[in-house]
This record gives sequence, structure tokens and C-alpha cells, in this order.
Amino acid sequence: MSSLSRREIIILGAASAASAAPALTFFTARQAALVTLIAEQVIPADEDPGATDAGVVYYIDRQLAGTLSQFAPLYRESLVAFEPMREMPVGAQTEFLKAVEKKEHGEAAARLFNAIIDHTMQGFYSAPSHGGNRGEVSWKMLGIQREMGGHH
Repeated sequence: MSSLSRREIIILGAASAASAAPALTFFTARQAALVTLIAEQVIPADEDPGATDAGVVYYIDRQLAGTLSQFAPLYRESLVAFEPMREMPVGAQTEFLKAVEKKEHGEAAARLFNAIIDHTMQGFYSAPSHGGNRGEVSWKMLGIQREMGGHH
């Protein structure tokens, strides 16, 4: 197994900067770094937090080991199709994912990307008790933190 690149270490470090990172239960650190790259393309940070800030990868990891376990084989078998993204600049990553959507990297990669989009959105907007939305960042962004209080 190859080691993490400097870029992947930085990404994982950013993902855990707000608080101590939960232990990974489904992904390896390398797989988690790749899922984080993809999730950050789905919900990038701008003036508001993105997928990395919300700890979306930890939501996905936790759910794949539980409620979303039916997607585990798809992740295990198809995540490798996204490996080229590791060395791409952000703009090229976007173009790569557009090609994935068009099934230019295979049907399974397109299915996985659609699942990652769904799981990223779930992890970003769900209650923090499910493993994502760390610090209630999406609720704060939407101005609904007070309304959601007590529901996590």
C-alpha cells in the first residue's frame, strides 16, 4: 500500500482541525483522503464552510459501516477509478468529475459519484449526531441553528 502524499496529509489535517477526528471505521486514511477530495468538489468551502469543514468524510465512513452498508461494495470496488484526482489541481478535478458523470470512466464510477454526492449532502446537512455537520456548520450557514437545537 502506498503512503499518503503531502497533499492528502494536509487535506486530512484540515478535516480534523476543528476537533479531534473520529476514528475511521470503514475507510483507510488514503481512501478517506480521496473521498474528501471528491466531497470538497461537491460542497467546496468559500465564504462558508465546505464538506471538509463539516467532517463529511466521517459521516460517510460511519454510515458505510452501518446504515448505508449496502453501498460499501460500490465504494470498495469503484473508488479506485477516482485515483487520478489525487495529483490534479482543483480545476482539473472538476473536469474529471464531469467526465465521470458522463460515464466516461465507467458505469460503476458514475454510480459511485452519484452516491458520494448524496452522502456528502446528507453528511453536510444532517444532525451532528450522525457523524457529519461538525460544529453545526451547515445549520449556522443557513441561520437555522436555533431552530435545530435539541434535534441532534
